[in-house]
Amino acid sequence: MAGRALTIDITTKDQQTLAALKRIQRELGQLDKSIDQTAKQSNKLGEGADEYARKLSQAREVAGGIVLGGTVAALGLSTKAAGDLAEAQAKTNSVFKESVGVIDEFAAGATEGLALSKREALESASTFGNLFTQLDMGTATAAEMSTSMITLAGDFAAFHNANPVDVIEAQTAAFRGEYDALQKFVPTINAAAVEQRAMADTGKANSKELTAQEKALATYNIMLDNAGDAQGAAAREPDGLAMSTKRATAELENSAAT
Repeated sequence: MAGRALTIDITTKDQQTLAALKRIQRELGQLDKSIDQTAKQSNKLGEGADEYARKLSQAREVAGGIVLGGTVAALGLSTKAAGDLAEAQAKTNSVFKESVGVIDEFAAGATEGLALSKREALESASTFGNLFTQLDMGTATAAEMSTSMITLAGDFAAFHNANPVDVIEAQTAAFRGEYDALQKFVPTINAAAVEQRAMADTGKANSKELTAQEKALATYNIMLDNAGDAQGAAAREPDGLAMSTKRATAELENSAAT
């Protein structure tokens, strides 16, 4: 029985996956050598050796399928990451229009500075931006406010050893009038505080006169003004456990998407 070498082209940017797949390939190479050697001796050793060689060949095919499946899975993850990033970019373009360059530049540095993948930065900006533009704030103002909120989320995450994505979710909930999650980072924020700040900023005497835009601006200003020592923490403390772990995950996602 003639042996046949098994060769599989591996393409993946996940270095751990790549190393594992190559290690299995090396083991398969050794298995090929064993099969060839057994095949050469089969005439001398008789039926038992030939049957053994047949089983080894079957084992090689199964193992080869595992390696190939792993490669396909890695490529599938890369394709998904690229698709998700493209979708986030398209949404960002739609929300910010002529101001999208501000967001693109911000997202490009979000992994290093805030432990967010480019996709996460774009999606978060689009979420904030969609809210702000619907409140008639204009795309330029929406872009500035969105990047400010995401930067603040990174500061809160670094200071409180939290995941920045969780902070962003708490922030967006606050703009909907749900303050519980954000109170972990801004203890003073609640409905009454937002109304009082909005009336102080607008000069209105009755909370019933406040518009949705005015309440949103009050929520925004309370977050910035009451960040306390957390302000700037992402730049001061980039190596906290949660931020370092999240940054590594974000870097892997960025790599898979490009």
